[in-house]
Amino acid sequence: MINTTDYKLICLFAEVINDEAIKGLINAYDSADPDAVANGAVLFYRALAEGGYETAADYMAAKLRECETLFSRAAAQGKEAKLVKRADSELDALKRITEISSDILKDKMPESARNLFPKWKSGTLELSAKTLAAQYRQNGYGAFTRPALLFDEKTGKFAAVKSLSPTRLSDLKEYAEEKAAAVNNTLAFIDGRKASNVLFYGDRGTGKSSTVQALINEYHDRGLRLIQLNKSAIPHLGAVKEKLAEFPYLKFVLFFDDLTFSADDDLFSALKAEAEGGLSAASNALIYVTTNRRHLVKESLSARECDDVHAADTAEEQLSLFDRFGLVITYIAPDKKEYVSILQQILRDRNIELSYDEAASLAERYALRKGGRTPRAAKQLADMIESEKRF
Repeated sequence: MINTTDYKLICLFAEVINDEAIKGLINAYDSADPDAVANGAVLFYRALAEGGYETAADYMAAKLRECETLFSRAAAQGKEAKLVKRADSELDALKRITEISSDILKDKMPESARNLFPKWKSGTLELSAKTLAAQYRQNGYGAFTRPALLFDEKTGKFAAVKSLSPTRLSDLKEYAEEKAAAVNNTLAFIDGRKASNVLFYGDRGTGKSSTVQALINEYHDRGLRLIQLNKSAIPHLGAVKEKLAEFPYLKFVLFFDDLTFSADDDLFSALKAEAEGGLSAASNALIYVTTNRRHLVKESLSARECDDVHAADTAEEQLSLFDRFGLVITYIAPDKKEYVSILQQILRDRNIELSYDEAASLAERYALRKGGRTPRAAKQLADMIESEKRF
């Protein structure tokens, strides 16, 4: 017999028990009113269907992963030891909820309504507090279980990126030295060794952002996460790092994509203060920035028409942020041979073979249309060739 009064005493997993669908299931079980039973059952079934869950146990396990609870916060920091016994007791109570099957509730309905009553499997919740704590340490909880997140500086909230590009390092052709530098630094970071903030600088379309995304895809299962931020979030970096410190077993790349500043932008100095250039072994967050500008500052012609002393000071100030990055990886547009090679390699991955001469002819014509030879142009051309939309 399930005693629903017990669930009022759950505190370590209060956010889980307060999930609307789970409350609906409990209310349906606890009620003698056929309408309340039906409403609770439908609410729970819709939650299962929307999430693609087959059993009540699957849904409960998902809520335990997603919800930020007192236990998940403690366990993510390795501080759950005094809570394990209590957590196991509460997990037993949650397990009993998952034993409420649709058949049990259906029997509480008028016989005329039973044919339309939603059906689901009960399942079994096989989780101990120690197992769950290990999951929180290794994977985080909520949005932090996903490879990439967005930070909204207006709300101070983190949201999971649901459609991160699936790009892998093997998809990025050529640039072997550049990729190796990024990989070595990132692996050092993951392993707890000294690692640098990184500036990915160079020509447009050469794969700077794709390299960062590929690193996350490669090493997500080792605890690496990407937090993408807008330039306007720079003043909030301290608060972001404070939140990320709650996940000491995870490693975070704070990612600013295509970053530039105007000459009088106050955010320039704010980022310079955060990007303490060389090496850091203590923090679980590094800053990775991509830009097309070496100094990250847009320079106007009028800025060059100043006296020599002021010009030197300005140049020094612009270089000061550049110098704060312990590692600068430069991406230069490929020459013709490399450009054609990139195209051929991409096509080969798609089981399409072109001779060098044929690939070169198509590639050069397309480069003229795109305003230059870049890996991005090569990929776009490969897409067109694969779709048989030759121009």
